[in-house]
Amino acid sequence: MLKQPTQRQKDRDAARIARKLLVEQTDQHNIHKHFRQTVWENLKAGDAADIATLGDAYIRSLNNKCIWDRTRYLEQELRRHQYRQIEQFSGDSIETVNLNGDAEGKNPVRLKPGQKFYVRRANSIIAVQIGHRPIEDGMNIAGAHIDSPSIVGRFRKVNGNYNITTLRCGVKGGLDPKDFFNIPMALHFQGVVKDKQGPYLTEFSIGEKKDDPIFSFAEQSFHLEEGNKPEIVDLEVIVGGIPFNYQKFDPAKRLILQFIRELYTRHKVTERDLDLGQICLVPANPPRWLGLDKSAVSGYGQDNWASAYALLYGFLNAKRPDYTKMAVWYDHEEIGDTGKGSLQHNFLEIYMTPALARLVNATDNAAETKMLQNTWSAFLDSTEPIHGFSADDHDFRDSAYMGSGAVIMPDSSDHNGQDGYRASVEMLNAMIRLLDEKKISYQFGIMGRPGNKIANSSQKFHLDDAEGIDLGVPVIGMHRSSEVASIADIWSLSHAMRAFFAVKEHAAYWPRPRK
Repeated sequence: MLKQPTQRQKDRDAARIARKLLVEQTDQHNIHKHFRQTVWENLKAGDAADIATLGDAYIRSLNNKCIWDRTRYLEQELRRHQYRQIEQFSGDSIETVNLNGDAEGKNPVRLKPGQKFYVRRANSIIAVQIGHRPIEDGMNIAGAHIDSPSIVGRFRKVNGNYNITTLRCGVKGGLDPKDFFNIPMALHFQGVVKDKQGPYLTEFSIGEKKDDPIFSFAEQSFHLEEGNKPEIVDLEVIVGGIPFNYQKFDPAKRLILQFIRELYTRHKVTERDLDLGQICLVPANPPRWLGLDKSAVSGYGQDNWASAYALLYGFLNAKRPDYTKMAVWYDHEEIGDTGKGSLQHNFLEIYMTPALARLVNATDNAAETKMLQNTWSAFLDSTEPIHGFSADDHDFRDSAYMGSGAVIMPDSSDHNGQDGYRASVEMLNAMIRLLDEKKISYQFGIMGRPGNKIANSSQKFHLDDAEGIDLGVPVIGMHRSSEVASIADIWSLSHAMRAFFAVKEHAAYWPRPRK
């Protein structure tokens, strides 16, 4: 007679079946209190110290607040890791590689496995390291935008009135001017000035150093405002108040002249140079650790620098890639992906991928098509997590949570299913298998709630034939004067990107075709 299983054995078997067939429930919801398992609960020995080290470096990098400072920072980091501009390899630009072959159509320059190069166009950078596998096996490509919304100078900038010197400003990207009134602001300038040898490009900032003066957008007193809200047309930043010491000048001109005289003395900038140059005004407060436990970072511009920095970390730390790896840091996302260096510039598809096939001497006409069909693509952008302020704008089941790891966004369309990108089930499962294997924390999330879901622009990034997926970092208060990101989430995405670029065999993570 067969021995009947005990109740304890039945419970154990049921638990085993449940673990195999059901999704592990890491969310807890009790009387309007919602929690999700965090990265901090799954750390190994040494991980906490690694997170703190990455956090210190990330905070230092956040001091690069303007797009041209960020591009320079990326270029310096790439050079420090022995990446060289493509012109140093080929003696020519990436745009003309396809035009300069020999009589058989081969390119005279052949890049070998392990070689590194980068291309800079305007304020965008593409970095590449040649993998050890044939280019036809595909690549691993990931991209993140590096521009943030900011207040910028208008064309005729300087104004003098009411005994105050101001600069007329507007906005670049979506932000509420109210967030930038009455706080210390730093002025960044990029433009062309002249000396005895002719015009040259100059860049400088005022307000970032400890002893620098700062600037401010003045708002009406609380006692007088009666609910008035400043508009974009009200954006005039106070930059001075001492008139030039010459009584015969118009008072307004004396205010302007004194300010321009200070600029010329320091940086050789005239009013004409100022009008033709770019001014970017950003919060002067430095980025800092947030919380007694240093679990988060507070600072301006973390959308989308949090993702861009994680991309840099993962890209540089995947040392000997099997697949050719490519990282793209691009400009103009906050103003619709238009202009040179933006996604709609289409630099990747028109120039980079065809040139890359030639640079490794893939002369077969089908080589580029095979390369793209076998490529993995990751688009990185920030997303707003659920938090206590206006939690009703989110869905606690579908939104990202602070500290729970990199966010995977299988479908980045809006609430009508439009204007987004949907990852294939094969790519989604491949990415999850990779992260699970490397024991990297991740979560799933959307921005907003199903009835008011916000789309991103990933459909403009993923190449048509590649397999793509969207990931990101939760950032509280995006487009505000100060944003908050969990350092554990940035660390998690950094390691996710390292695993992505270091993957040895795509097929090992790809499901078998159905029989």
